[in-house]
Amino acid sequence: MSILIAKARISAEHHVLEIGFGWGSLAVEVVKQTGCKYTGITLSEQQLEYAQLRVEQAGLQDQITLLLCDYRQMPNKAKYDRIIVCEVLEHVGHEFIGEFFTSCESALAEDGLLVLQVISMPDPMYDEYIHSGGFIKEYIFPGGCLPALSRLISAMAAASRLCVVHLEEIGIHYYQTLRCWRKNFLKNKSQIHALGFDDKFIRTWEYYFDYCAAGFKTCTLGDYQIVFSRPGNVATFGDPYIVVNMKVAVVGAGISGVISAYELAKAGVEVVVYEKENYLGGHANTVTVDGSILTLVLWSSIGHRLWTWPEVKLQPNKRVNFLWDSVMVLDKFCGVNPEGWISRAD
Repeated sequence: MSILIAKARISAEHHVLEIGFGWGSLAVEVVKQTGCKYTGITLSEQQLEYAQLRVEQAGLQDQITLLLCDYRQMPNKAKYDRIIVCEVLEHVGHEFIGEFFTSCESALAEDGLLVLQVISMPDPMYDEYIHSGGFIKEYIFPGGCLPALSRLISAMAAASRLCVVHLEEIGIHYYQTLRCWRKNFLKNKSQIHALGFDDKFIRTWEYYFDYCAAGFKTCTLGDYQIVFSRPGNVATFGDPYIVVNMKVAVVGAGISGVISAYELAKAGVEVVVYEKENYLGGHANTVTVDGSILTLVLWSSIGHRLWTWPEVKLQPNKRVNFLWDSVMVLDKFCGVNPEGWISRAD
C-alpha cells in the first residue's frame, strides 16, 4: 500500500478516489500517511459495512467517505486529484476496459494521476484465454478477466487522453505473497469451519493459492503497477527532484548509509536509520535492532572537512528520524518494521 501511495504522490490537499476499496485497508492507511480527503466506492454491501467500522475505529470519519456505487455511475461533476484502482480491473471484463478508462478520466482532475495495479495474462496467450474457461473463471472469479498489458494500453489510448508515465512489474513478489496467504488460510481452518464453510470450500481456495503461486513463480502471470497522467502535467512532474510522501529506511550507519540518509533528507524525504552498534565507517557487523539498548552516532558533513557528531541513545526497537537540521528519537515505526532485515558492509 505504501508503494502505491508513494507512486500516487498524494499530499494533504488532495482528494483521492479509490475504485473498489475492498475491506478499507488503503482508505485508512492513505489518510493516516498523508492527511488527504478520501472517497471510496464499492459494489459490496458487506465490504461497505466492514470498512465503515474500520474507519470509525480509526477516528477518520471526517476525512473518509465510503459509497455503494458503480464506477459508471459516479457524479459527473466530481473531480479527484488522484484515483487508485488496486486489482479491480480484473473484475471489469474484457469488453468494458475502454469504458472503465473513460469513466476514470472523466472523474480525474486536470493535473491528476490514475494509479493502477492489475494482474495480467501474457500477450501471446490472451486471445485463447478470453475464449476459454478455466478453474479461476469457473470457481473463483466468475466473469473476471486478467487483461494483457498490450490490450490494456490500447484500450486506454482509444478511450481517453491518458498516457503511461510509470510502469513496474511486481509479479515475482506475488509468489511469496500467495504462499503466506495459503499458510494463514490453513492456520485458521477451524475459524473457517465455524463460519459454516466446508472442506470443499477450503480445498478450493487452497488449490487457488497454489495454482496462482505457480503462475507467478513461472512468470506466466504478471502484476503491474502503472501510473497514468495526461500530457503536459507540469504541476505534478515539472520538478523531477521533488519527492512527495516518501519514507526510506537506511539499515546501517556507516559512511555510505549516513551520506545517503543526509542527501535524502535534504531532498525532503523522511529517512529512518537503523544501527545496532556505535561503530561508523563501514563496520561489518551492522545488523538490525535486536532489542538491546544501544548508542547510535550519526554524522553529517558541513563544508569539506568539518564534521558534527550528534549522539543519541536508543531504547529497544525505537528509531532515529533523520531530519534536515536535527536528530529525534521517536517511539513509533510508522509502518517501518526492521524485524529480519540484515545489512552487510559494502
